[in-house]
Amino acid sequence: MIVAKNVSFIQSNNRPDNIVLDNINLNIGNGAYVSVFGPEGSGKSSLLLLLGLFEKPASGELYFDGTEVSQLSVRRLEALRRKNVGYIGHNYSLLDSYSVRENLELPLVYQRRSSAERKVMVDRVVDMLKLGNIIKMKTGGLSMLHVQLLTLGRAIVASPRVLIADEPTGMLNSRYAGDFMDALDAVYDTGTTIIHATSSLALADKALRKIELFDGHLIG
Repeated sequence: MIVAKNVSFIQSNNRPDNIVLDNINLNIGNGAYVSVFGPEGSGKSSLLLLLGLFEKPASGELYFDGTEVSQLSVRRLEALRRKNVGYIGHNYSLLDSYSVRENLELPLVYQRRSSAERKVMVDRVVDMLKLGNIIKMKTGGLSMLHVQLLTLGRAIVASPRVLIADEPTGMLNSRYAGDFMDALDAVYDTGTTIIHATSSLALADKALRKIELFDGHLIG
C-alpha cells in the first residue's frame, strides 16, 4: 500500500542542515498494524506526515497504492489523502459547543452525506468505541480519554483505509493509554491499516510490526 524508496524530508527552507528524515526505505502493506518508535526529535511526526500524505518528500519516491505522490499537485494529493487517510495529531480540533454526536457527524456533513448515511456511520463508531453513554454530552465536559476516543472516532467515521495516529496516548495516564490502545485494536479488527507513533516501548510492542527511528534514520 505505502512504499518509500530512499525518501528524505527537509523541515523548512530546503536547507541541508534541516534534514529530519534521511534515506528512508519502507513497505507497509494493506491491513498492517505498525508502530513508529523513537525518542523525541527522532523524526516520528515527520514520517507520519509523509506516510499520511500531508507532506511530500524532498527526495526519493513515495508510493500510495502504486501512485508516486511526490509529483502530484497539491489538489490531487489532498484528494488522495481525504479519500484514504484518517489522522490523529496533536490538535484535537473538536467543537466545544457541539455534542459528541455532532462532532462525529461533522466530517460526514462536509462530505455531503445524507442524514440516513450519517446516522449509520456514526452509530457504527459509537458502538465500536463504546461512546454511547456520552453521546449527548458537550465536548468541554469530557475526560481526556473520551476526548481522545472522540478524536479517534472523527478520524475513522468515514471509514478510511489508513489511520495515522501521532503519539495518541501522550496526554493519557497508563490506564487510559491501555484503554485507548484497546480501541485501536478494535479499529484494526475492521481491516483498517494503522500506523501510530510512540516514544513508549511498551505501547510500540503492542503493534504487529515496529519501526524504530533515531535522528531521522531507520535503525530497526
